[in-house]
Amino acid sequence: VSHVNIGIPPVSIDIYKKERFSGNNSNIGINAKREKLYQEVSKMDGRILAVNASTGLGKTLSSLNLAFNLAKKYNHDRIIYALPFVSILEQVEDLEKDIFSVHSFDSDDFLLTHNYLSPRRVKENNEEYDGFKGELLVENWDKPLILTTFVQFFNTLFKANAKTSRKFCNIQNSIVILDEIQSIPIKYWDAVGASIKILTEEYNVRFILMSATLPKFLDKYDDVCKEFYGKDRYEVIVKLDKEVEVEELADEVAKTAANYKNKDIMVVVNTISTAEKIFDSLSNLIKEDIVFLSTHLTPSDRHKRINYIVNNKNKRKIVVTTQLIEAGVDVDMDIVFRDLAPLDSIVQASGRCNRHDKKEKGQVYIYAVKKKKALDANRIYSAVDISTTRKFLKGFNKNTISETELFKAMDKYYNKKKEKKETSDILNYMRKMEFEKVAEGFNLIENTEQTSVFVAVDKKAKNLLRVMRKIERIKEYNALQAKDEYIKIKHLIQKYVVTLRFLKESEKTRLSLADKVFELPIVSEENYTYKGVAIQKGILAV
Repeated sequence: VSHVNIGIPPVSIDIYKKERFSGNNSNIGINAKREKLYQEVSKMDGRILAVNASTGLGKTLSSLNLAFNLAKKYNHDRIIYALPFVSILEQVEDLEKDIFSVHSFDSDDFLLTHNYLSPRRVKENNEEYDGFKGELLVENWDKPLILTTFVQFFNTLFKANAKTSRKFCNIQNSIVILDEIQSIPIKYWDAVGASIKILTEEYNVRFILMSATLPKFLDKYDDVCKEFYGKDRYEVIVKLDKEVEVEELADEVAKTAANYKNKDIMVVVNTISTAEKIFDSLSNLIKEDIVFLSTHLTPSDRHKRINYIVNNKNKRKIVVTTQLIEAGVDVDMDIVFRDLAPLDSIVQASGRCNRHDKKEKGQVYIYAVKKKKALDANRIYSAVDISTTRKFLKGFNKNTISETELFKAMDKYYNKKKEKKETSDILNYMRKMEFEKVAEGFNLIENTEQTSVFVAVDKKAKNLLRVMRKIERIKEYNALQAKDEYIKIKHLIQKYVVTLRFLKESEKTRLSLADKVFELPIVSEENYTYKGVAIQKGILAV
């Protein structure tokens, strides 16, 4: 397939704003702050730029405006927008498609989305390609605007193989937006910072880094826009004088729900098992629907439930979730309960509280949850992170901390964190050009023992299962055709794939005996509840 580079289209975010937000008064409240951020960011220039602004102030639109302007000014080939989680990628994709629509452009001509759930289908030279050819074109990153994940972007830098090499060629002469940059583990900061410098100095790349809690990746940026809201949308109430059992936290949430019957409430905890226990306890204490979220749900169900939380304005919502909802998701709650976590995670969770400043001042309660006498936070985060956060919160010398105080303290927190940070050997391997060791050492998704399963939970999944069985039969006599057919439906299959970690031996045995398709154990409806995959009882095979 021959590729014609059509270039970045002449898009004006100013025109888009006039078309979509002309009815909003940009001189009052949060809209005034959003407009101020937009104008300040539009003036930025340089090779490494940072936008450090409170949640809900419109960093996405501001950074896209800056990227389009810099691309035009310096004749860049493409804009690459990378995010840490697939769950927030669709929001940006919808925005970018809407921008193209306002300008009467076909987004398929200019925009390519690349993640494990995106179709391997591309429009090229007025023709559509899928299967082998579609996957090849998707993995080339030839379009002027690329929307992708951190895993795809950083694997392109640190993993050495044919797929990543093709993408790497198209990173040069690009503008790269790294949104929610705080999500990168601290042990990789040095390697990521060094890579950013190399790409800007040797490959004519410009970076725009964005976060409400901007970490200290680099000692110096060419330009920084720092903007906090000013008015406190929420207050953080620290309840760390004693550790609480799961049931005790559930009781506190239930009391709050009873006392504030019209308030939206969200509980964010650190582990799936704790989320499940709190959901069970609350279901017995509260006679209302409770929305549950964790990675034990299929991506399809997670997507539906997040959409419900974001878009359902007519009914009070109570949500129990793991950290998957923290960064970027446009959720707006009245009250948030957060299990103890690193301070940047606390700030991110707090950003889901009174996000648009249309409610009364919100409350964010911080508890330390324990199970079997062990802190839940220590199961997920390093002991250094948790102890640093506890000391930092104690340093405020009060139990109620304002949004402004918290935002202003982040630089000091990151300085403390950097002093004690866990390091990796990746930077040394890079200097020695030991690229195999670099590839082995860099893993944004940790290599814990895990098993992926296919959940045949609804009519679409069962129809997919039949197609997958058919492809397996084709593979017996035509492997190439089977692979081509598989690539065409891979993104649909992934919507029903759940990855399970830390399984008990009995669960591993049950999965090993299950019926399989494409080497994936099949989980039936009987083993899929409102809380997701449960493989303790009943049959697994369909």
